[in-house]
Amino acid sequence: MPNAQALGKENTRLQNQFKTQEGDREFLIKQLVAVKKDNARLREELSTAAAAAAAANKEGEPGSPHHHHSPSHHRGGQGSEAAGDADSRYKEIVKRLKRLLEVERRNLRAVRSQYQRDLQVRWRAARVLHCFSGASLAACVALPLLAVRAY
Repeated sequence: MPNAQALGKENTRLQNQFKTQEGDREFLIKQLVAVKKDNARLREELSTAAAAAAAANKEGEPGSPHHHHSPSHHRGGQGSEAAGDADSRYKEIVKRLKRLLEVERRNLRAVRSQYQRDLQVRWRAARVLHCFSGASLAACVALPLLAVRAY
């Protein structure tokens, strides 16, 4: 019968490990979905900004078929100001989108590193629980020391 008890404990351990891995998997799937939504949103913003910049550039080009003659273009020199203004708006939009992208990348790196730390803590806690639940002394001696932090 001791063999049956050992098999029961091993079965329980494996079931707990499976549940832990399923939880990790669900968390990763949720993170993946969130990142994909963010990427889609950023792509949409980028295409909108690019379309706005293209439209602004077309307005500034004198030979374009959609060029509208306004009184400001006939005042001498102000047409180039409008083209420069459209160009500066385009550059500002590009800068803003680059900053947003960099912030999102930093946030993603932070989330990934926090997830790795959480996995490490979870793994260590599972190992400690395994030792206290009657694991062999040899398995517990090989357990790395846990760092205790004062908060």
